[in-house]
Amino acid sequence: MTLPKKIQVAADKWFMVREDKIEDGKLGFIDFEKKEIVIDERQPAAGKYIILLHELLHFVDEQNLSYFCYKRGLTEKQVTYLASGLLPILVYSGLLKGVTRKQMDDFIQQIKLSSEDFFEFKD
Repeated sequence: MTLPKKIQVAADKWFMVREDKIEDGKLGFIDFEKKEIVIDERQPAAGKYIILLHELLHFVDEQNLSYFCYKRGLTEKQVTYLASGLLPILVYSGLLKGVTRKQMDDFIQQIKLSSEDFFEFKD
């Protein structure tokens, strides 16, 4: 399954989404100036969608900080936990068609069997 090419994040705001090789150790990033989300193309489908949700949560956090004048945003670890918790709910409930149940099951099993963390926290 492929990621969407662009996502509407507000009534008048869109972010382009692209896959590319990211060599600096990151799995993805959001560029607020370019209005772009970049996701490492080498990730499995479920991994790409977790990364996409992660980057969208950064957008939500930024909006909350600027629009609602919150004094403190989410940590990287909080954003990652939210994204990795939301994706299975969206997949298993049928709300997200970009990842199959089998891909989600395989991804979760891969993470459980991995000796290293899929997610690196840089808080």
